[in-house]
Amino acid sequence: MEIISAIITCAGTVVPSLCECLRHQCNYLLHYGGNTSTLKVKVEELEAQRKDVQVLVDSATSALKDIKSEVQDWLKSTDELLKEEEEANKGCCLNCCSRYKLGKKAVKMASQIDNLIDRRKRFGSDVSQPPQVRRLEYRTASGEVFQIFSSTDKAMRKVRNDLKDASVVGVHGMGGVGKTTMVEHLAATALKDKLFDHVVKVTVSQTVNLINIQNQLARGLGLTFRNDDTEEDRKDKLRRKLIQEKNVLIILDDLWKPIDLFKVGIDVGVLKTSNSKILLTTRKKDVCNLMDSRETNLDQLSEADSWSFFASIVGTISDDSAEFESIRKKVAKECGGLPLVLQTIAKTLRTKDLVVWTIALDRLKQSRPANDDNDEETRMFLVLKLSYDYLKEWQARYFLLCCLFPEDHNISKEELARYGMGLNLFENKTRTMEEARGDSVMIADKLIDSRLLLKGDKEGLVKMHDVMRDMAICITRPSKEAQTASSSSDVNEVFLVIADGILKVDANYTGISLMSDELRSLPDALDCPTLQILLLQDNKYILREIPDNFFATMNALKVLNLNGLQATSLPSSIGSLGNIRVLYLDHSKLKDVSILGKLKNLEVLGLKGSHIEALSEDLGQLRNLRLLDLTQCPYIKTIPSKLLSGLKSLEELYMQGSFADWELVDGANSTIEARKASFGELVNLPCLTILKVDISNVECISSLELQSLPNWRKFNICLCRSKYVRSKIEMFSGSNTKFPRNLVLDLSMKKLPSWFLDLLSEQSVKSLIYTHNDEVLNILEEYEVGHLDNLMSLSVEDMDHDAPLMSMKSPKENPVFERLDKLCFHHIGLMEKICVGELPIGSLAKLSSLEVKQCNALVSSLLSSNLIKRLATLKVLNVNGNIGVTEVFGFEGLEEGQSYLKNLKELRLNNLANLVNIWKGSAGFATFTNLKLVTVIKCEKMTHLFSVSMCQSLQQLEDIWVEDCSAMKEIIESDQANSSTINVELPKLKTLSLQNLPQLTRFYVHNANLQCPSLEYLHVVNCPFFAAATADFHSLNQVQENNEQHMKLLRKRISVAWVYIREYIFVKL
Repeated sequence: MEIISAIITCAGTVVPSLCECLRHQCNYLLHYGGNTSTLKVKVEELEAQRKDVQVLVDSATSALKDIKSEVQDWLKSTDELLKEEEEANKGCCLNCCSRYKLGKKAVKMASQIDNLIDRRKRFGSDVSQPPQVRRLEYRTASGEVFQIFSSTDKAMRKVRNDLKDASVVGVHGMGGVGKTTMVEHLAATALKDKLFDHVVKVTVSQTVNLINIQNQLARGLGLTFRNDDTEEDRKDKLRRKLIQEKNVLIILDDLWKPIDLFKVGIDVGVLKTSNSKILLTTRKKDVCNLMDSRETNLDQLSEADSWSFFASIVGTISDDSAEFESIRKKVAKECGGLPLVLQTIAKTLRTKDLVVWTIALDRLKQSRPANDDNDEETRMFLVLKLSYDYLKEWQARYFLLCCLFPEDHNISKEELARYGMGLNLFENKTRTMEEARGDSVMIADKLIDSRLLLKGDKEGLVKMHDVMRDMAICITRPSKEAQTASSSSDVNEVFLVIADGILKVDANYTGISLMSDELRSLPDALDCPTLQILLLQDNKYILREIPDNFFATMNALKVLNLNGLQATSLPSSIGSLGNIRVLYLDHSKLKDVSILGKLKNLEVLGLKGSHIEALSEDLGQLRNLRLLDLTQCPYIKTIPSKLLSGLKSLEELYMQGSFADWELVDGANSTIEARKASFGELVNLPCLTILKVDISNVECISSLELQSLPNWRKFNICLCRSKYVRSKIEMFSGSNTKFPRNLVLDLSMKKLPSWFLDLLSEQSVKSLIYTHNDEVLNILEEYEVGHLDNLMSLSVEDMDHDAPLMSMKSPKENPVFERLDKLCFHHIGLMEKICVGELPIGSLAKLSSLEVKQCNALVSSLLSSNLIKRLATLKVLNVNGNIGVTEVFGFEGLEEGQSYLKNLKELRLNNLANLVNIWKGSAGFATFTNLKLVTVIKCEKMTHLFSVSMCQSLQQLEDIWVEDCSAMKEIIESDQANSSTINVELPKLKTLSLQNLPQLTRFYVHNANLQCPSLEYLHVVNCPFFAAATADFHSLNQVQENNEQHMKLLRKRISVAWVYIREYIFVKL
């Protein structure tokens, strides 16, 4: 009887819930017509709102105003939703199943539109913000500390004085003397001393490119050009922008000849009225004079300063004999007082013994010109060449390869690796593409350490100092002098780097680079039988059409770059390049590439972003192809069967954003003649180790029968039915990611074939995104099915999900997601709770970042006690747009005497309409002992931020930002009953920003003694009733109020954080 009673009781609980759930789901079908009609009305309203906002944005843009990030995000979200709605209504067969799905989607989209319209109301017609100008953060090209010597100190003092009353100031001196480094340091100190508000640096270089100069200046001023802007439009926009800006220092670096500032968009007369200045650097005094500048000469270092600088780089040497020190001093003297030369020679010789130093000194003496009036630049090259001569052959060739790129160009190590592979450059004839990358990184690091190369602006890039580039060009120049100069090396490269509009051919050329050159046309043929590398990319003229016989006599050519080719077909002579190994055709308008099948020795083929519509069967003849890049080739409709399987040497295949409709293995849906490539062809490629690919149908991989798992050491696989979703993912991911193995799914792990699950387990997938999944998803079950033990990043987004994503249905002992570092939940429309049940001890043991965004059905506490227990390592919490959340942390049910969240460093709360408190329950559980940053924006029901008792744990708090919280009355409220004076101390607080808080009256309770000894910046904007003064914070510093530049930097830091996790998942290797 007890059993029967229990069953009846259970049924009485479960059945009504089940019926309610079924009723809810049936409504999607029964009310299909009403739901879709409602959606249609809402879509029309949203489209009207979209047009209104675009008008406001266009108006603000034409006035050179910056558009608010929230407006840009709204436009992007609106466009994505409208596109998704349009796609959902294409080609629908209205059976019961499709009516149910469309009805459900209509309800979801209607809710999303309501949310977008509500967001539109928040910013109203105010779509622009004050321009955020990039501030120059000083760092020398080598990343080393700037040292001031007597010559630089003298020059800097004069330049600072000249900037007080001259609009244009010039610094001239020899190449390598340190002009750029000095003016950058001067700019940094001028910013610190508030002589200027902004600094914009523009590198002009030897080949003057007006558009490039304008682009650099515009970026520095926070100005964006339209694609159809003419040269006159750009000039006018820059001129008007400089009228708006005040106190700007414009650095024009590395001028070789005078330029017309007015043509650029710089009106010197306007600069005078806005207290803006121009500071230029050049090797020639005449340029300073012709630019009407107040000129200063930067001399070489004195002998004493040269030795001091040289010795500091060489460091301590075991042989401290007087003889060795004498040799070192003589070597330093031979460097001519040029910091670049001193640094390069010191780094080359610092690990060598006395014998090598003595030989080096003899060689430096021999490099002295017989005539003292000889060119100083030639003498400098001969001294610098000592470092070059110590390189091994493949290192020297790598160094010379870099001079083929334009001056100040960021050179990709990946590109150098591919070129080096094609030229047989690397030691021991590198065997694989991955080994080539390793060699490229190793050589680049060696050259950077020797000061022959510089670090680039981003990871994976290098640069060449203009003096080093000039030396390399001199070494590769086709002249007797250059050949004599390079006789000490086994390298015999002969390059043409600068055409200056006229292509003069030498039969001995081994390399030609016309990148970004002003050459207007190519000759009918180029007679260069020894040419091995030809770079024509980024040339707006010559790539419009290439003469048919242009490549006819280039029998030795191994590397060819035609990126940006505008022609729709290739010249027939390209088929004669029998020795070509590397060919770039990225972003070309080619539609037919069948002729490439003739290039039997081709190893690297780049077609990224091209317009090709199909891959020809002829490409299957490329038996030596190692790398094929078809990333973002959306026009490819088909790939012939057996083409890919014939590429037996293929090591790397990049296809994301391109073909995804792989043939089913049984071929039931197509004839034999029309069969497409199957995914099985990729699985069976014997050498394939890197795969980045899209799949539209899981059936493409489900029926495959494998004898062994593929050896994909790196992969990006996006398995999504919707082309729109795949393209959306591709916008973030590109062709490279931070993690070596990444997966995007719109289905659960249960639907993946066993071989694929085994692959995920064996290769340890590191990053996983679930998106647009119609199933009920429990990521704890997914963890077990997918063997996700080593997963480091997990994102779940864009789902109609009404069940908790983390549901522990039965107790378990083994921890889950123990190595997970980043966790994101985005746009989970119906989920009311994140986690139900107790996670096993050790779960989420390494989670450092959690982001919850636009999960509007979440109610009460965002993070309940069962989840808080497992967040011991959490450092960053980002919460944005979760309408139903009333508090962030629910401490009810936690064990007394325990501390939680003690590693949390950043708490960011944004657009939480119903948030009342940060926590619920006893504040004693919140031990925020490491919290450094708190931002609260658009939380309109919050009346206070912290309690007095909570402040006791905020000993590391550095920044507080509170904005657009209409109910906020005080930052710290009292939670103590007695009325005695309370001591409140925030010892590390540096910045307090309070903006648009109409009810804020005070920072803390009246009976509190507030101590903020480290406070440096106080921003109070649109807080009419806020009465506190800087003295009330008892800072030991002189507090700066409403410092505009600091506010911009802090706002940028805050805004960047909202996309931090997505960038973490998808960034360049």
